[in-house]
Amino acid sequence: MTSMQKLAPTQLALLQRRRRRPSASTSRTTFLLAVIAFIALLLGENFQFGCCGYTTSRIYIEPDGGYSGIAIRIQDSVPEERCAEVLRNLKVVLSSASKRLHQALDERAYFKDITVIVPRNWRDSTCQTPIAAPMGGSTFVDPDILVGKDDPIHGHSIFTQQSRSCGQRGDFMFVPYLFLTSLNDTWSTWGDPGKTFVHEWSKLRYGVFDEYGFVDDPLYPNYYKVQGAIIPTGTSNVPVSGSWRDPSGAEGCDPTTKSCFFQPDLGANDQVTCSLGTYPFLPKVSRYCTVKEALSGSHGTLPPTKHNALCQGRSALDVIYQNDDFYNKDLGRNGGGGGPKIPEPKFTVVRDPQTSYVLLMDASSSMIHNDVWRWVSKAAQKFIRYDLNRGARMALVSFSDSAVVAHPMITLEDDKSRRRLSDTIPDKYKVQRNSDKRCVICGIQTALRSVLRGSEAGAHIILVSKGDNLTLSLTDENTILEHARTYNIKFSNILVPGRHPALSFYDLASKTSGGKAFVFPSPERRDAGARFYAQLISAFQEVLRLDSESPSEIPVRVHTELAFRTNPLLTRGKFTIDTTLGRSSQFGILVNDADDHFMKSVTFFDKEGQTFGPYNSFSSDFNVINLKTINFPHDTTSPPFDDPAHLGMTWQYTLEWYPGGDTSQENVILVESKPRSLGSFGLIDIKMWTNSDSASDLVTYNHPLTMYVQVRRGDSPVLQANVLVDVYMDTENGTQIEVSRGIRLFDSGNGDPDLVGGDGIYSRYLTTYETKGRYYFVINADDNENRAYTIQRRREKRAMTMKPPNLLYPVCCGSQISVPDGSQMRTGSFKRQESGPVLHLISVPDKASDKMPPSRIVNLRLNIIEDERKVTALWTAPGDDFDSGSVQRYKLMFSENVEDLIDPERQATIIHSVDGREDESGTSQQYRFTFDHFDVDYHVAMFAIDDMGNQGNISNIAQIHMPKPESYIEDSQNAPIQTDNEETDWSLIGIIIGVVLTLLILLIVGCYLYFLMAHRRSHYGAKAGKSKSSGVNANMRHPDVSDSGSTESESKNTSSHHLVPQINTISNAYKKQLQVLESNGPAKKDSAAEITPTYWSASQLLKEHEERQRRESTLNRDGSTLYSHPIPELNESMDATYQEDPYGTHAQNGYYNAAMDPGIYHPGYSTNQRLSTSDSVQGYPPLLPLYGDGKENGANGNPEGIYYGHNNNQQQQQQQQQQQQHQLHQSNMNHALLPRASDPESNTVGFSHHSRQGSLLSVSSGRPGSTLSKARNITQV
Repeated sequence: MTSMQKLAPTQLALLQRRRRRPSASTSRTTFLLAVIAFIALLLGENFQFGCCGYTTSRIYIEPDGGYSGIAIRIQDSVPEERCAEVLRNLKVVLSSASKRLHQALDERAYFKDITVIVPRNWRDSTCQTPIAAPMGGSTFVDPDILVGKDDPIHGHSIFTQQSRSCGQRGDFMFVPYLFLTSLNDTWSTWGDPGKTFVHEWSKLRYGVFDEYGFVDDPLYPNYYKVQGAIIPTGTSNVPVSGSWRDPSGAEGCDPTTKSCFFQPDLGANDQVTCSLGTYPFLPKVSRYCTVKEALSGSHGTLPPTKHNALCQGRSALDVIYQNDDFYNKDLGRNGGGGGPKIPEPKFTVVRDPQTSYVLLMDASSSMIHNDVWRWVSKAAQKFIRYDLNRGARMALVSFSDSAVVAHPMITLEDDKSRRRLSDTIPDKYKVQRNSDKRCVICGIQTALRSVLRGSEAGAHIILVSKGDNLTLSLTDENTILEHARTYNIKFSNILVPGRHPALSFYDLASKTSGGKAFVFPSPERRDAGARFYAQLISAFQEVLRLDSESPSEIPVRVHTELAFRTNPLLTRGKFTIDTTLGRSSQFGILVNDADDHFMKSVTFFDKEGQTFGPYNSFSSDFNVINLKTINFPHDTTSPPFDDPAHLGMTWQYTLEWYPGGDTSQENVILVESKPRSLGSFGLIDIKMWTNSDSASDLVTYNHPLTMYVQVRRGDSPVLQANVLVDVYMDTENGTQIEVSRGIRLFDSGNGDPDLVGGDGIYSRYLTTYETKGRYYFVINADDNENRAYTIQRRREKRAMTMKPPNLLYPVCCGSQISVPDGSQMRTGSFKRQESGPVLHLISVPDKASDKMPPSRIVNLRLNIIEDERKVTALWTAPGDDFDSGSVQRYKLMFSENVEDLIDPERQATIIHSVDGREDESGTSQQYRFTFDHFDVDYHVAMFAIDDMGNQGNISNIAQIHMPKPESYIEDSQNAPIQTDNEETDWSLIGIIIGVVLTLLILLIVGCYLYFLMAHRRSHYGAKAGKSKSSGVNANMRHPDVSDSGSTESESKNTSSHHLVPQINTISNAYKKQLQVLESNGPAKKDSAAEITPTYWSASQLLKEHEERQRRESTLNRDGSTLYSHPIPELNESMDATYQEDPYGTHAQNGYYNAAMDPGIYHPGYSTNQRLSTSDSVQGYPPLLPLYGDGKENGANGNPEGIYYGHNNNQQQQQQQQQQQQHQLHQSNMNHALLPRASDPESNTVGFSHHSRQGSLLSVSSGRPGSTLSKARNITQV
């Protein structure tokens, strides 16, 4: 896994255990499972499944960067006489590839240990090298690289089959033997084979894709345009020079109108050093490009390569280094190419071993329960007597609390040897006397020590047991896995019904070793019957298919029917023997009692209505396995449905029963047939896998399971088949649930999840889950009403796709494989059913929550209609949940810079919102819109949104260049883009209108206040004869804790906006005046910590202005005393705010009082003066609240009787000092002290401090008086 490291086998076994032991073990397992599930939920989108292949890859990287466990199998299709040449040149190519890989990945990796498996019948003398038998520790199963004859699609070009998404490993690499035996031709055709091999290895191991385009491909074209210039699709650090050629090799081809190929100039591209994914044949290319290099070489655009589309713009180098082999590791790096030379790869040639079966049977007394042993023993006898191929090797070991070799290894040459081996199966009387204990590890160790005895190569242990929690310990599990890894032993497990669920470890052991696992639920009836028996027979046959040397001898089951003897004592059904079968067909009935079977007759009817039968004679040849077949007449060499003229025909049958006996007994009708003469076509073969290679995994909303099914006939894919998958699960208590039935898979090539259309690989997401448990799959495939076809090889045995002469890179395969009509060959009717993989899902999405997003769109295309300035977007609709359901909305985005679309930290412009859709998954969609951005290359992408707002990933990036029409009006170039069918977003329009109106109102109010203030200033300036400075005084002590109530935006407005004046602090002169007052009477000191800012609205400011005008009209203008009463002691009930001069300038320049009395001048502060409440300035008279006649004042609208003026009792004493200060401050009138930040250490208050700036604090204007401890700042209008 990428975000979550893979668990060690012992840890994984522990996590997957589902036991019913005492609570300690159960609670431990439950806790660990919960932890894993929680981690998966936290990882969310970053979580990915582990890398996968056809089977588990055994390749691993060592600490020095060397790859070991590489297995290369040479297929039987390779002529033995070419053995020596193939082996010799294989070493040459891989030795060169090892050096090239080391260089390309900055000395991080190389090939270290390689095993080559040759066919069993190849001789040492022909191969000119010793061929050893595989030993323990060598890798010879599950090869990742195959060598064989030419592929019908790819010809003799090397290729890697890839079915999974970016970053996940490929299925296998295929090397045509002609690629190796004709190295001179390989050099001239493909360039350096070592570099070619490295690129295919990168696709196989790291999950990168080809970085070139394909002729006429709708998704990955082989050219694109930049400012009208035609550029070949590819990745390089600098532009590549070359020529366009037609299929004959002639130059001067126009790719916009014809099928052309780009041929780089081999002698004129020495500056091109990357990428191996595009130009491995250029002499200086030795590595993959970085993103920066790739953009530089493509003129700043993202070429439409397969890799760019599927990997969402990530470079191949980035994908490689994010692989588990290198992520957070520093393997084998010597730095800059100056390190020690890497060793040559070690090659080991081994002969493919013959399979040796060991049937390991649980013979404990528990197998007697529910009549299980009866049917197990009969299925084993059928396997030995009738199913195993002639010459197969097999031994038999039984166990309960201990193990015993019932029969040593024997070669089954004739019926006698088969009978002798099958007769050693313990009978029920022996079994019921055995212990109830089940020591599985005892049986395995006995098989290794007493049966295989050092000849483990090719061993296949088939275990038949209940497989519950009493069969294995954790130590036993570790031992089994170690045997599987060390000796390459396959383990197939057939787990029969028991009281407790089977351990998930058996699934893990089978998947890890390359075997198969089958778990049978408890029978619905009290005792197991013929239905359970039929399932056992199928399990043994599927195990046999894994490594049979004669697969055509294994019968194909074409029909199964459960039958009961109920009135009217008739069982009817129908079946079809398809055209690929029809040899040794058998119509049989599995009965509960071979002697007392109650069958009367069987009659067949063909599609023309012709009747065959009734047949009332039944054979006793298979009585030992409870199988009854029909004795056809002696003049009939085969049953009527084996007649070649009747193949592909639907047959009907009627089985008539005798009355009597137990009518509840189960009977199963089976119809089986073997393939006919294969010729050059081969067998129909079906294989299924998922995007998880582990026996246990976690599924999240963003990363569901992906199902893949490949249908082939021989070596050719089967196209347009009908492939359906049924999904079932077993819960932790053993209950079987049908999760989903008939899920259709598609070979569409839409990119998510199906990568290539027409390759015979059918794909689909699994979006429905019930709960955590054991999930397993059943595949049903047929000919789709005779639509299915394969690819017919040409008479010259050449591939379907032909590479033009001198073209140095492959022509296949982009998003689609197009098969010409002349190369299509109908498969004829067929119908197959196969079992798929088994997965234990320890965490699944909650089906009650709709959190799955739509799948990614990978086939976005843009068609330009220049005359209409319109663009048509075409794509395949995803679904509501990935590729299931329907999608409601899309977002189209564009940018001139492609990095805006591929970098998640950047954001492109949304050009259109396509709403109101109901697009069914898999359907073709289009949308037309106007595009008025001309003569510039733009990049366009989209993503889908479902009805719950879940967003899919961004699509592939398409390019658009709209030429400016000659009739286009210049003034409208900046007009907004209009669409033909998009709906108006009224909510957005409403927001815009609201913002515009708000700004307009604020502008009007601001202009009114500005002109009002300007008018007042000019009026009082004329009245006074000259401009007077004005200021603001406030009795504000510096608080102990800085006030953080004001905002940064207010700070900016206060310091810069001309409508909001600066606010000055009071000087220390106030302290001296306060001391004088205190001498007349004690004053209660205020609490500066309680200063509370009050913000004024515009209406409050205007009201305050009018109130000040009214109060000024009550003052005596002759300078006489304004009051006759003594000043009372200041207390909490008095208003300690002060009236300002409303029409002055900034206070640092000084100001007169409201009566314009020259004797009461308030000096400003000098330029070197700090704005602090602790500083002292002489002669600064305080403004204090004065009390006059309460009645008179109340009558004038001041109910509290508060008047405002100056304390003139001390005026005469200070007048001389004030006049001196007046002269000093007049000299500083034009000096403005810049505000500075408050310093809490020195009790300094500055305007630029965020806790002080912008606080518009009110004065008293008719409101209840505030306390002295809550002195206010004031401001002016």
